[in-house]
Amino acid sequence: MVILRSLINELLQLRWIILGFVIFIFCFGIRKTIIESNASVNAWDLLITLLSDVNLIIYFVLPFLLYFNLTFLVKEFEYHLLIRLGSYKKWVLMVSKKILMYLALTIIVWLLVAFIMTIGFPFANEWSSGSNLLEPTAIMRQYFDFPVLALTYQIGMFFITTLIILASVTTIYVFLQSWRWISLVVAILYIFSFVSWKLFPENLAKLSLSNYVAMFQTLNLWKTTFTIPLIAIFSLGIIYLALQFKDGKQIVSFTAFQTGIAVYLSVLVLGTYFMADSRSNTVIDLFLLNFFGTSSEGYTLLSYMYYIIVFFGFLYLAQVYLAREFSELSYYKIIRYTSMFKWMGEWFRNILLMAIMYLIFIFILTLTVAYFKGMEFSLRVTVVEDMNFTSLLYHFFINGFLQISIYLLLLITLQIVLKSSSTTLVTIGIFIALLFPGYKYIPVGLNGYSHLIYGTSPMTISLYLILIVLVEGICIFYLLKKKMYLREYDYI
Repeated sequence: MVILRSLINELLQLRWIILGFVIFIFCFGIRKTIIESNASVNAWDLLITLLSDVNLIIYFVLPFLLYFNLTFLVKEFEYHLLIRLGSYKKWVLMVSKKILMYLALTIIVWLLVAFIMTIGFPFANEWSSGSNLLEPTAIMRQYFDFPVLALTYQIGMFFITTLIILASVTTIYVFLQSWRWISLVVAILYIFSFVSWKLFPENLAKLSLSNYVAMFQTLNLWKTTFTIPLIAIFSLGIIYLALQFKDGKQIVSFTAFQTGIAVYLSVLVLGTYFMADSRSNTVIDLFLLNFFGTSSEGYTLLSYMYYIIVFFGFLYLAQVYLAREFSELSYYKIIRYTSMFKWMGEWFRNILLMAIMYLIFIFILTLTVAYFKGMEFSLRVTVVEDMNFTSLLYHFFINGFLQISIYLLLLITLQIVLKSSSTTLVTIGIFIALLFPGYKYIPVGLNGYSHLIYGTSPMTISLYLILIVLVEGICIFYLLKKKMYLREYDYI
């Protein structure tokens, strides 16, 4: 209730009333034009059109946000605050959070006005028969089955694009620290947005800012819904490196272990790129063929090698981390954590989190490779019959995580019993051998898509993997309870 009251009080401020009034004028003109055209459209078509209007965005919404960002930066930049925060990066993060709030309020005002404009228009779950007559909806309906998804996509991607623009301006201000120079930068940015929209030829369309604030233009230009997220990831990386440089920190400072990670990721990127099969028509086809793995029914040499790189490569890095944790074990650590279980829970949780992040990274990497290979961003599977996207996604993340957990728990068990990192390396070698077809009921490589293709249910695989995880967990619990290995360490 307090938050709602604060939101209402903020929206009653003069700047939001002016913003709403100007947006109302723009939207009313668009609404009138649509009514006069006698097009059979519904409320969703109108909402998408109103929130995708390039004239409104370039002429007013973007300048409004840039002006607010400029005045806010000049007002908030104080050296005593910077000293208290400790770095420029933290200051930019603090400012970005406040800018994010005002950006959200801008979209809320815009949505309120747009919904007022829909009075008298029918709501429906599907696209209207007249949606082909409006450019934004005619393009958006090619990528989204329901108009509410298209509207959500427009709002979300506009939010991300604008936030990246404002965060970039904030980062530039950190380097300039002058209201005159940052005002010049903002003015140039606005002029560029206008000129690139009105004057750029077709061969320079990808450099036009207008094609990234109205999502129907982004889709029409790039033919994929992943353009803005990929640009956002790249832009955030550049901003982070710039702030690291400004804070006087080394942009790249790797230990030997981190260097190994960098080399491994480079091999992984190259492997994923060259594994992109010419038979793949869609991004889901690429997933299916890349992570085919092996089974008793068959395999391919490339899928076998790629599985080793992706999953056993990660397992090797995890083994290095494990060996370091066990080598540093002492009575002091046990006293600090009060029990062996808390000690293990601390670092094992980190490993599991790394496994989740790794699977997400592999997912994004495959999407990126598919994008640059020009594959269709569709949820259809064309290389195999009777295979749906939900099962593939479930198998990749859930069963992939469970399979990695089995590998990790077995390594931990061997480390506890045998107290030798070389033994765990031999175990990884045994995993690689067991990955060959012909070994049934061995919990190795069960997250490969070959098992789904040859008829095994992903839920059946999950139940089997969970059972193995529970058995391994009970074994580790017993070993830690007895502390059998602790008495035999040389340093005790």
